[in-house]
Order: sequence, then structure tokens, then C-alpha cells
Amino acid sequence: MEHSFFECMITSEPCTTPYCPWCDGGLVHCTVCMGTEGTLPSSCPGTPISDTDQQLIFEGMLNYQDGTWVSGAHTPHPKPFEIAAALVRLNLPALDG
Repeated sequence: MEHSFFECMITSEPCTTPYCPWCDGGLVHCTVCMGTEGTLPSSCPGTPISDTDQQLIFEGMLNYQDGTWVSGAHTPHPKPFEIAAALVRLNLPALDG
């Protein structure tokens, strides 16, 4: 099943909110499985994913693909130190928080 991504809309018009994290930031969130960004499996399982499973997906230890849960088959989200190292290489300020 394909993910059903959240679309930011104010009433019936496209979002015009300045600095909207969904529109301007390009964030993705599945309205079916509730996965967001690094917690999205390859395919949507069709039901909400538990917090525990979202953490395992984030760590690259779990994935949902071709209609089944697979252990250790997902590319993990970059670790915080890898993100910080990339910011340093790009001469970008580190994110607080």
C-alpha cells in the first residue's frame, strides 16, 4: 500500500502560512500509518505504527515492504552526530535542541 501523505490546507485553499514546516519545509507524514520522515517504512502497512515500531524503523532495524514486516531492512535515519558533521562540512550552524 502506498503512503497517504498529509497535505497542508487552510480551509479549501493551499497553505499560505509563512515558514510552514509542511509546505516550506517539505516534511512528510502519512495519515494512515502515522509515520513521519525518518519513521516512514518503505510501504504503508495500512494501520497506525506503534511508537516502539516507529523507533525501530528510525533506527533502521525494522521496515514494512511488499506487504510484510522485515527485520533490519530499512536504511536508518542519519544519526545526530552524522547530521552535525554534515552541517560542519557545509559551514552551516548547528541546530539547537
